[in-house]
Amino acid sequence: AIERVNERPTLAADRRGVVHAAWTDLRARDADTNIMYARSENAGASFGPNHQLDDSRTGFDVDHDTPTNQWHPTMALDHGRLFVAWQDDRLGNDDVFFTSSTDAGTTFAASERVDDTGAGRSTQTRPSLAIMGRGARRRCVVAWEDDRDGTRDVWLARRPCGG
Repeated sequence: AIERVNERPTLAADRRGVVHAAWTDLRARDADTNIMYARSENAGASFGPNHQLDDSRTGFDVDHDTPTNQWHPTMALDHGRLFVAWQDDRLGNDDVFFTSSTDAGTTFAASERVDDTGAGRSTQTRPSLAIMGRGARRRCVVAWEDDRDGTRDVWLARRPCGG
């Protein structure tokens, strides 16, 4: 059996009993953590196979690239669409990344960086995600802690959620 360290779980569920779970996962004492995802069709009684949700390993060369950490996931579910944000240091310091699934967790879009700090050395940590508005005006709102101004402040970004 492979040793795992799982932490910082987050859940989202719909009225039909579909439960989405994501968590920070360190497997087999790997050099990095990732965001893992699993889905239950029976109100959490059992879950299907889990898989890596973040795409930090895309193009990753184990012989030359530095391992990175992805953690602190947060999720929101809206009309069958699943949205996930997390803390990610793949660019050299902690940033906030975001992805979505239009098929309720079967596949996820390529992740995008949410914060707007560029290549600066500030850190963005502990994101939180919510849905606001209706119809075409519906937005995914991501908030996080940010030290870009020398103090820990809360920053916010919005993304369209679809109609």
